[in-house]
Amino acid sequence: MMGGLACFRDVRDRYRRVDGKHGPLGIFALWPQLTEFVQETYLCGEFEPRGAHGGYRGPFP
Repeated sequence: MMGGLACFRDVRDRYRRVDGKHGPLGIFALWPQLTEFVQETYLCGEFEPRGAHGGYRGPFP
């Protein structure tokens, strides 16, 4: 069993500005615009590693 991950590739510029879960720049405000759900092992040709401001979870160590 694998979980689904929300993909925001069609609104990546807005995703980069997300600063938390709630509020006008929160992930829940952007949620209705998600592109699709993908499996944890999905390899997207447009994948970008998280940088200094990579989404609501911040940079990946």
